[in-house]
Amino acid sequence: MNDPTSIAERIKEIIEKNDLTASTFAEKINVGRSSISHILSGRNKPSLDFILNVMKEFPDVDLYWLMNGQKAKASKEIKSTSAPIINNSLFDQDVVKEQSVPKDEEKNEITPLPSPVNSQKLGKNIQKVILLFSDGSFESYEP
Repeated sequence: MNDPTSIAERIKEIIEKNDLTASTFAEKINVGRSSISHILSGRNKPSLDFILNVMKEFPDVDLYWLMNGQKAKASKEIKSTSAPIINNSLFDQDVVKEQSVPKDEEKNEITPLPSPVNSQKLGKNIQKVILLFSDGSFESYEP
């Protein structure tokens, strides 16, 4: 099949490769048939919940390909490491190196660490942090 250029075309490809109709695809990922129709026609873009449902139901689909139309980089390049994934120039180097996540032994809770971001250097303040979990749920925090 030719290289799809839009997310709608990549979703069509998933539907075709799995021998589904748009209607059965909608049922599999728990969305309304009209949502699929609107996405496939290009009227709407898929939501985060839509993408997460696709990834949950079709684990062999590469998320990077679905979102960008390109294959993911080699797994060793995108695997998580113990080093911070954000450019260290944004952080106070001594704070990042010395901090670890201490556990409160009595309560079995993780104690929050002070933010190492030097907002004066960045000229920006954090407004919201969103954590996405592997089960499709998320939590949002506002400082």
